Amino acid sequence: MSLLAEKRGVPAAVATFAHNVVPSAEYPPDGTPKFSWLPRNLRRWHNRTAWHLGDKMVCWLLNRIVGKALAKRGLTPIASFISRPANLSLVTVARNLFERGTLDPDRFRFCGYWRWQNKPKPEMDAILSDFCREGPVPVLTFGSVTFDEARKVMHRFITHWPQGRKIIVQSGWADLTIEKPKREELVVGTMSHDQLFAYASVIIHHGGAGTTGSALHAGKPQIIIPHIGDQWFFAREMKRLGVGLHLPRTRWPELLPGFVDKILQKPAMLTKAKELAAELALENGPANAVSILEDYVKQRSK
Repeated sequence: MSLLAEKRGVPAAVATFAHNVVPSAEYPPDGTPKFSWLPRNLRRWHNRTAWHLGDKMVCWLLNRIVGKALAKRGLTPIASFISRPANLSLVTVARNLFERGTLDPDRFRFCGYWRWQNKPKPEMDAILSDFCREGPVPVLTFGSVTFDEARKVMHRFITHWPQGRKIIVQSGWADLTIEKPKREELVVGTMSHDQLFAYASVIIHHGGAGTTGSALHAGKPQIIIPHIGDQWFFAREMKRLGVGLHLPRTRWPELLPGFVDKILQKPAMLTKAKELAAELALENGPANAVSILEDYVKQRSK
């Protein structure tokens, strides 16, 4: 789309949902050495170089795949997929929590979360309130993640989950279910994360950008089980912020009860999560994005 906009002479803007793809001198691209032992000036030089080389490599790979198709349509090869994804890139995470300096601050603008929620279901409040009448309980959700052998994985999970301990499982795209649920196990379907997470003592999830944002806004500690892509990055970010731990995908059913205990024995983590939620409540990501876009258009029209 950016190539087409460039050909037409029209500026383009994109939304960036994971800030690990924003080039910065403060950190290298994911998967590359950090060289944390180097002096800061050398480390920053290394980070800039790594982003530059990574951009070149990604463009080379993309052009190998789509270069002929682009040329057939009169479009130029991709010149910069990372450093210049568009004229303007709106980074849809909280600036105060995640912005650590970019190599191109005029192009990458942190505007805050864009949040959309399903409408609350009043009937679910009655069910959840009754289920959680003794207090908040762990909530497990893998959102849009799908994986093979979900039944076997859930069997392992329920086998190791302590008897008599309450938990809420959201089925999600993986269709997580408990074949013979006990009274202390509640399975729910599609519903607002804001509504569901209000009943959580700890939120156990895959680390997707949207679910991580919802968990932060809920002000609850998190246990992240990454499956793919930027989910490992968000798991590390929650640990850095002091509001979460992460588990390996291969062993989470067996390890989860112990990690829930760890979280619940750390009241400082809940306090920190509430502090971040209060800070995020003051943010209006969509309004910030509109303001940034309007300012950009005004500057272009001068």
